[in-house]
Amino acid sequence: MRRRWFLAGGSALALTARTGLAAQTKGVWGRVAGRPDGGLPVLVLAPPAAARGPCPAIIFSHGLGGRAGPFVPVALPWVAAGFVVLLPEHLDSLARGAPRRPSFLELKRYALLRIADIKAILATLPELAGKGDARIVPGAVGVGGHSFGAWTAAVIAGATVYMAAGREQSFADPRPRAFLLLAGPPVPPGTNAMHSFQGFTARSFGDLTRPLLLMDGTRDAAPPGSPGSYRERLAAYALSPPGNKYLGIELNGTHMTMAGLAPARDARLVAIARRSLADMHALSLPFWRGFVSGDAERIAWLNGPAPYGIDPGNLTFERRLG
Repeated sequence: MRRRWFLAGGSALALTARTGLAAQTKGVWGRVAGRPDGGLPVLVLAPPAAARGPCPAIIFSHGLGGRAGPFVPVALPWVAAGFVVLLPEHLDSLARGAPRRPSFLELKRYALLRIADIKAILATLPELAGKGDARIVPGAVGVGGHSFGAWTAAVIAGATVYMAAGREQSFADPRPRAFLLLAGPPVPPGTNAMHSFQGFTARSFGDLTRPLLLMDGTRDAAPPGSPGSYRERLAAYALSPPGNKYLGIELNGTHMTMAGLAPARDARLVAIARRSLADMHALSLPFWRGFVSGDAERIAWLNGPAPYGIDPGNLTFERRLG
């Protein structure tokens, strides 16, 4: 039996989605068989039936301990633009019983499970989309994520991961066309520096040749709460080969507000989260349409002067076009 979720917004910490969008969007839970703990739950968000034919797809991965629901406001404008959005709930989700403070070995295990989760979704896209009565445009898929989800997307894009015995390993998957990283994985300064279990070094991003949009905020320390600069989180953009690479930096954006998440009691953070979410959509929609759906006009817009007009004073936009 299919479990359906009719949307009225995200969690208490997420910004409320626009009522009209939420009312028209049907969320349906699917499950990818063969994954640990009874299969991988995936929330499938599909455009209204009357407005769609075959759809491009976006897979978006939550952060460590997170779950699908709070990222519905992130996904809704993409759905309104005609994309099927798939939100997996990884095994490190607290909603699936994961510990709040996983050990180093558990984090390593979760990292490898996440990579396999995305590959399993890619292999079953038509069946999952069918849960929402949608069809998929063959080959038209993008992958994104927030925090640990951004790490996951970067690995799928081709970032190599430092493994045991001094070797780096690639888990790249050739199927996605483009990638979005929100609050991306940090790489400390130094040629051989590496951030704990995430396993990225300055050498990790040489094979990230596909289109990439990275967005972060000036108050996103690396890691959160540390004295490290948000600039450590820009490595996937700064150190990958030029060509269709885009960067958005949100003034005063934090690790969570970059995904539109903020405590309801903190009016200042709520305002920053609302602004960050709007700016993220202003860049990600033409990015997805251009590089996943093949809309040349959207790519031309990204590569022209127009993006500099998005939220001036709060959003800094850069490109590495090659």
